[in-house]
Amino acid sequence: MEKSWMLWNFVERWLIALASWSWALCRISLLPLIVTFHLYGGIILLLLIFISIAGILYKFQDVLLYFPEQPSSSRLYVPMPTGIPHENIFIRTKDGIRLNLILIRYTGDNSPYSPTIIYFHGNAGNIGHRLPNALLMLVNLKVNLLLVDYRGYGKSEGEASEEGLYLDSEAVLDYVMTRPDLDKTKIFLFGRSLGGAVAIHLASENSHRISAIMVENTFLSIPHMASTLFSFFPMRYLPLWCYKNKFLSYRKISQCRMPSLFISGLSDQLIPPVMMKQLYELSPSRTKRLAIFPDGTHNDTWQCQGYFTALEQFIKEVVKSHSPEEMAKTSSNKESPSVRSSRDGKLLAAALLLALLSCCLTVVSFYQVAALQGDLASLRAELQGHHAEKLPARARAPKAGLGEAPAVTAGLKIFEPPAPGEGNSSQSSRNKRAIQGAEETDQLLLKRTALSSCIFVVAIYFFKRH
Repeated sequence: MEKSWMLWNFVERWLIALASWSWALCRISLLPLIVTFHLYGGIILLLLIFISIAGILYKFQDVLLYFPEQPSSSRLYVPMPTGIPHENIFIRTKDGIRLNLILIRYTGDNSPYSPTIIYFHGNAGNIGHRLPNALLMLVNLKVNLLLVDYRGYGKSEGEASEEGLYLDSEAVLDYVMTRPDLDKTKIFLFGRSLGGAVAIHLASENSHRISAIMVENTFLSIPHMASTLFSFFPMRYLPLWCYKNKFLSYRKISQCRMPSLFISGLSDQLIPPVMMKQLYELSPSRTKRLAIFPDGTHNDTWQCQGYFTALEQFIKEVVKSHSPEEMAKTSSNKESPSVRSSRDGKLLAAALLLALLSCCLTVVSFYQVAALQGDLASLRAELQGHHAEKLPARARAPKAGLGEAPAVTAGLKIFEPPAPGEGNSSQSSRNKRAIQGAEETDQLLLKRTALSSCIFVVAIYFFKRH
């Protein structure tokens, strides 16, 4: 079984590589294909032209999304902080790509317990261009900062892609967890623009390791952005497989239940601010905040007044909720697992006993109803017999037809009904009362049967749920 799986995996990789090479060959030979089709025509050549154009457009999506060489020296020179403790770090991802990180340490009071912010920047430049923002975070928020250059950015190796950026973020988080000098219970993610999508993905996959996320001027998804930027094309009708990069943050935010801060600059001319509001509304977090800055632009919202105050208040709120006193208070209000399991066991036993009792009650009630139905049938038969005896003889005798002689009744004694108050009348009234009482008892037994059946169903449902 394992050999067949390995063989299929090998064949699948080669088929994907062959398709990729063929696609690349079609893109390279687009001009010769067009000339040949113009001279000779042919459906196959036309199909190859369409495939090559689709490949060019598919590959061109990376050019529209990633700008690692803006400004032009971004891949050659990465500015470093001066005058403050920092580390220039290189790590490797699971697929072997070498990434460049900068760790800026906070050295003030209680520095071993300071939170650590993993900083994911936007789609252009490198981590050195974010140093002014990072240094102000260090001073105002009193946190450690780990700035990340994605693959293909700055001094990091490789080429940027959606899956590659996800692998980069996982590698960075794994690295933070290996550092003994960083508090692993206070890990914050910060992402701006494209970095917000990376932070949301990392938080959705590692909710047990992330304390909180902070995203600024980010988008719902790449298809949403394509519909916004290219509104003159019917982009909204394209299926998802047409997009090489998707970054479906609007779906992944539903898995981020940790405290979340959404920072929105209303003067953002690139990403519609309404997307930040929609992400805020889609977030299932109980502790979520939306910080709005009317003068904030796409890249410069951090320069607005009150920006660092909003971040500081949010971080303090999260850290306070994770303090030992708060954790002890929360745990004291919660049941321990042993107490909860004991309580659940007792409830299950009670539910099972209730189900058995209601089952027995239902069977007994059905038996009593059946017996009572037989008694009612016999009482009704007896009552009908009494009524038949009370009918006068002339009522039971056949009437003479037209033209026939009347029957001779001389010397015969005609039966007359008994006088009121005699035995038959009293017996009939007793039978009627007995039938009425039996019918009322029958209705009561039916109600009891229905009630016991409902109790049985509820008990079984509770038993299956637990």
